[in-house]
Amino acid sequence: MDDLTPDFSFIDFGFNKKYNFLMLFKFSAYGFLKNFKFFDPFFLLFFLSKGLSYTEVGILISIREIFVNIFEIPSGIFADMFSKRKAMLVCFASFIASFLIIHNAYNYYYLILSMIFFGLGEAFRTGTHKAIILDYLELNNMLDKKLEYYGTTRSWSQIGAALSSLIAGILVFYSNNYDYIFIASIIPYITGFILILTYPEYEKTCENRCFSMHIKSFYSEIFSKKIGKIVINSAFFEAVFKSVKDYIQPVIKSSIPVLFAASAINDTRKTALFISVFYFIIYILSSFSSKNVNKTLNRFKISDNHALNLSFVFFTISVIFAGLVNIKVSNFTLWLTVIIFMMLYIIYNFRKPVIVSFYGKFMDKSHRAGVLSVDSQVKSVILMICAPLLGFLVDSYGIGYGMSIFGVSILFLSFLVKFKD
Repeated sequence: MDDLTPDFSFIDFGFNKKYNFLMLFKFSAYGFLKNFKFFDPFFLLFFLSKGLSYTEVGILISIREIFVNIFEIPSGIFADMFSKRKAMLVCFASFIASFLIIHNAYNYYYLILSMIFFGLGEAFRTGTHKAIILDYLELNNMLDKKLEYYGTTRSWSQIGAALSSLIAGILVFYSNNYDYIFIASIIPYITGFILILTYPEYEKTCENRCFSMHIKSFYSEIFSKKIGKIVINSAFFEAVFKSVKDYIQPVIKSSIPVLFAASAINDTRKTALFISVFYFIIYILSSFSSKNVNKTLNRFKISDNHALNLSFVFFTISVIFAGLVNIKVSNFTLWLTVIIFMMLYIIYNFRKPVIVSFYGKFMDKSHRAGVLSVDSQVKSVILMICAPLLGFLVDSYGIGYGMSIFGVSILFLSFLVKFKD
């Protein structure tokens, strides 16, 4: 396991050694706590257990993304001009409200309300913490270490997700249902709220007269050719991943009776055990992937552009194969699907530090949270289309054909957003 442990040797701590290590610890702790989302491994199964169809789940996701879209740019501008730390506090408070509502939801309208709060939390989260890290690195003359630094903090977030998956599996196993996975997520999120309170406040409050100048320069940067292309590529990939990633859950659930037919344990508990172990392995591998991204690129002499293009193509091909092998479900296809979905997560978590580093090269420091929020907003718009579309395809043709058709469409579109090598 030593090779999976994030290492901090690349950091030049210098005079402020104690302070620098403390901030790296805090940034890593944020990612660790943020990914204690006990609902993640059972997100789709939770809604299906409430009697919702795949299309209805897709609509809920779409509603969530509409509200991410509404609040995204205002939240980014607020973070850049006034306080990134306060933006993160709003984020955690909104998530906690969402979890409380969804746990007590009695009908579809309550689920919609919970998605609105979830969307608000996502809007204030996305891009803000990455911008805080980039600000910190610049203030400490460490911006050239951004790929290694963010890779390390992200590896800790994946370790958090891995442990979260095991705890979620235990919760579902002993409760024999999915009802407690959202309410349990409140505990780490309250801890995360307290952690953000300990962050230093770098920003100075902007006076009213600078507001119009900030907005003008912000939109000028967003519509520049270089930043615009990064935004579209990053957001498109993120939307496709978020549309597809949870479909492993019903695949595993449908295969459980075949795999463990002789077991006396009921299907919900079998599913909980299998899924929690599956996600634990995925996130441990993802942690390794994020930690070693810089070493991999250097070893194979791959540029950021080329890495982003290759990862997009490999990802969409994997989605197509995930669908094809599920046209006819068997023990063999289940294990093959598990391997393919592991590849999807590894590619995603390998790509994430690269895209953040790529942004760091080109965007203006005064617009970091805003630009990354636009990335998330564009992702939300695409996800509003992709999630219901994939849900409709799966409802109409089954998971196998539905995912394959979706994957082929995305493969063709991916060539329109590729970077020049």
